[in-house]
Amino acid sequence: MNFFPQSFKVAFLSTLWLSPSIALSDTFVMSDGKELKGTILKQTYEHYFLKIEIAENVLGEKKVLKKDVKTIIPEDKSEKAFQKIKALMPIQDLMKASDYDKIHSKYFKSFLNDFPESKHLDEVIAIEEQFNEEREIITNGGLKISGKLLNQQQINANRYEVMAIVEFQNIKRYVKTGKYLSAMRTFEKMEANYKQTRPFREAVKSIRSALPKLRAAVNTLHEGVDQQIKQRDNHLAALPSDQIKRIKDLLTEEDAEYHRILADAKAQKTKWLPLNKYVKEPLATVLKNIDSEDKRLETISNKELKDAGKIYRDILQSISAKDHEKSTTLLKDFTSAKPKESYITALKIEILAIQNEAQAKIAREQEALRIKKEQEAIERKKKAEEAALKKAEEKMNKNKGKKWNEKLKNKFNINKKEQELKDAEKLLNE
Repeated sequence: MNFFPQSFKVAFLSTLWLSPSIALSDTFVMSDGKELKGTILKQTYEHYFLKIEIAENVLGEKKVLKKDVKTIIPEDKSEKAFQKIKALMPIQDLMKASDYDKIHSKYFKSFLNDFPESKHLDEVIAIEEQFNEEREIITNGGLKISGKLLNQQQINANRYEVMAIVEFQNIKRYVKTGKYLSAMRTFEKMEANYKQTRPFREAVKSIRSALPKLRAAVNTLHEGVDQQIKQRDNHLAALPSDQIKRIKDLLTEEDAEYHRILADAKAQKTKWLPLNKYVKEPLATVLKNIDSEDKRLETISNKELKDAGKIYRDILQSISAKDHEKSTTLLKDFTSAKPKESYITALKIEILAIQNEAQAKIAREQEALRIKKEQEAIERKKKAEEAALKKAEEKMNKNKGKKWNEKLKNKFNINKKEQELKDAEKLLNE
């Protein structure tokens, strides 16, 4: 017998079962065409007792005749997991390779293990393929910025400005989530390393829009310090005597840790000190800095932009073209933009490499020319020696013939007879 009226039962169950888990339930198709989303609590020979949603996020109990239920469509337990996987894409910007690994294990791997027969399996596999393509690029040194994937080669071709964009994206994220001090500290670092870039100018706009909100929040804390201290003291006074020392010790530890962090921040010379609702001095300092920051940023906005990002790209192009003279000239211009020293050092190394390569090439060419000249001199000397030898041989052969003729003449007394003949002819002519 039911001792509780139906209205009381609905109210009680509404409190007991207030839960979004109703989304994972069976579908009861009634004979009249209506559908009920619910879960069977119990059943008798004639009835189902169902847990159903009677209003948004309010659950109650409903009794239905079994003969009025045309069919029961079991819940798809993979649906919730599938919706989470769908919601993953597109993956957020600036995620690390380790983040992709965790996401894959938590969502894709779990889904494929838990629901191998799911009707969503093909869709999940397709999403996983897209995810893995992105994951591979990130794992190999890529980045996702403003929804765009950049592989390592694309990053290297424009690394200086890409890193400036990363800082700007972090600033935007902090501003969007109300972490204004984190935004200011990131902006401070960005200004130190990427001041002459287009992303920095965009960051200036974002920071200027956040300054009023930061000022309001810090001012509220500053004005409430005395009240916070009073409330803390009152809470301490109200504690049992055996707890006061323990709580005071905890507060002392927290205060010491805060002042250690504060000292570190001051040593780093940041204007955006860590804040504590019980300490006025840092709050006053930050308020003072906020008041001067907007005017300072306005001045920066009006200054001409050098665009060090473009200069950096031009340096890389000249290095690629092996033009160390142009690279050296551009590096001086880039250095004047005061980038992080690591960029300058890396560029100097690359420029020195192509300079050494050019000098080595000149040395090789000079050595090749020297060798060529030596070979030509050797060749000329060889030809001269060969010509002299030939001439000597010809002369020797000629002299050898004359000596042979003279020998024959002497043998047969030809020379004497020729002389006698000449003398006879001379007498006849007289």
